[in-house]
Amino acid sequence: MNIKKDNKKDTPEPPDFSEWRDFLGEVVLHWFAVAFIAVAFRGIPYHDILSKEDYEDIQLDDAESKAVARPFAHLIAHSSLNSKYGRAILNMRDSIEATVVLFMWGARVRRISNKYRRAIAEMELQNVSRIPRPDRVRDSTEEAESSAEVMAPIVGAVRSAWGNGFN
Repeated sequence: MNIKKDNKKDTPEPPDFSEWRDFLGEVVLHWFAVAFIAVAFRGIPYHDILSKEDYEDIQLDDAESKAVARPFAHLIAHSSLNSKYGRAILNMRDSIEATVVLFMWGARVRRISNKYRRAIAEMELQNVSRIPRPDRVRDSTEEAESSAEVMAPIVGAVRSAWGNGFN
């Protein structure tokens, strides 16, 4: 009984040139281009500031990716790697894309959290009041008089408390 296989993924034969060209162009080179743009524009909100024409110019289009993938596809199609692992590599397409998407999500979360962490740190720096230092000799009488009006901070809030325990 012969069962015709509709999907090339189901065949035991190694992938041919066209399968490698599509895989390299649509998966490998596409995600490489996305990563390269992200690294080149790291810290720059390029989605917001680039013109539509510039944004399209930095993208790798289908014709360019096929032109770049073609020589690599020939190389891999005629190698021993293709006969041993070719089908397994091509069948990992979804896993590769899922991994890249997860890494991009993680980078996006880190970038956004760093933005808010910096904003909070700047707010805390603006709200810092002067801490009176009783062990310091005052430079002027005005400074000594103004420090008398400031209440002493709570012990433990600014400096560690004294005595036994976890200080």
